[in-house]
Amino acid sequence: MSTKFTVCAEDVTAGVGKPLQGRYQIVGELGRGASAIVFEARDNLAKRSVALKVLTGVHDHLLFSEYRRLAALDHENLVNVYSLERLSDDVSLGPRETLSRGTPMVVLEYIEGVELLGVLESLSSSERDLRLR
Repeated sequence: MSTKFTVCAEDVTAGVGKPLQGRYQIVGELGRGASAIVFEARDNLAKRSVALKVLTGVHDHLLFSEYRRLAALDHENLVNVYSLERLSDDVSLGPRETLSRGTPMVVLEYIEGVELLGVLESLSSSERDLRLR
């Protein structure tokens, strides 16, 4: 089983402040890719910021296998994986999109910082070449 959907910028803005699982408040979108949309959220139970990776187009058996492997890792250069959950209710992000009940999401440690792409774009081409070797 896979879940596919797209979310536009207006929908994400409309989703800010929406509760997920009765515990997480969406703060904003951090990024998106082919298989997930990542939100910054506030975990009101644990009183911390988290990253919610809402998965799209992922086969469940692969997801659970990958989650188990990631949760077992402990390294200073990797974010902590807190849990794997399924949305308990439909969550409207605006007039054009809804996150469907049962959609899987991974709850991850949130680390504030800058995007790598922004850092790379600020370097000259010679600096970029040296730093990527």
